[in-house]
Amino acid sequence: MVNETKFHILHQLKDSKDWHSGAQFSQELGISRVAVWKQIKSLIQQGYPIESGSKGYRITQNNDALTSLEFKQDKRIIYFEELTSTMDEALNQMRHQPSTMKNFLVLADHQSRGVGRDHEQWDSPSGGIYLTFVNREIFGVGELPLMKKRGILTLLNTLNQLAIHDLSFSDSGDIYFAEKKGAGILEEYQVRGKTVQWYALGIGLHLNDIPASKTMTSASLHTGKEFKRSELVWKLQEQWKKCLALEAIEIEKQLRPYTKCRDQSQEKSKTPGVDHDKRDH
Repeated sequence: MVNETKFHILHQLKDSKDWHSGAQFSQELGISRVAVWKQIKSLIQQGYPIESGSKGYRITQNNDALTSLEFKQDKRIIYFEELTSTMDEALNQMRHQPSTMKNFLVLADHQSRGVGRDHEQWDSPSGGIYLTFVNREIFGVGELPLMKKRGILTLLNTLNQLAIHDLSFSDSGDIYFAEKKGAGILEEYQVRGKTVQWYALGIGLHLNDIPASKTMTSASLHTGKEFKRSELVWKLQEQWKKCLALEAIEIEKQLRPYTKCRDQSQEKSKTPGVDHDKRDH
């Protein structure tokens, strides 16, 4: 559960880069200045760049902290600091979330056992994007190939919005920045007869981190810039919603500006995506 006091302090600090006094927070929240400092200290420990001084507190620079505080306003975003993998947790959440929640996403700051091609372990340090979209709207099995294309387009369009160029993709879901792999998708779904009961799309993106493999790159290494992860998560969510509404002709049209590269799915290089895991029940 999100700490409301901490959320209020963070919101005020982010809303204005000016100094905010402990006395001001104390009065607004009805708590002691010592209690205010404890919340500030906790925010600093979570990665927020907060400066303290005689004038009070302020955020000193753009931050890349990825915490539950960034997504408090949307219950469809389920955040964890660490997971074995967001796909595993997404499947778990489907057993616990109400059936009325047809669409949600599971997000982690880092993964301890991220999965790559052929179920190889893939490094998932803090600094990247690791999330799984869950769609529990029933659809026909004939639409499955289109779902993967929607996932690819979601990722490409989001990266393009951030002025990340020289993007290409493969049919298997690998995304390349110039000649190096930087992201990928994975999918799992449950088929019953001729319908898909649920569909989960995982996204792994090297953003601000440095990949362990020399054959891979990150958006930061590719552009020389750093990106705010929480902002990118919101953009991905928005694009996924838009792409779910697109028909095949429009998807192909929007994919056209991106270079389609040779599918390297048979190679043993690690990639932030795995082939689908079809579940028949």
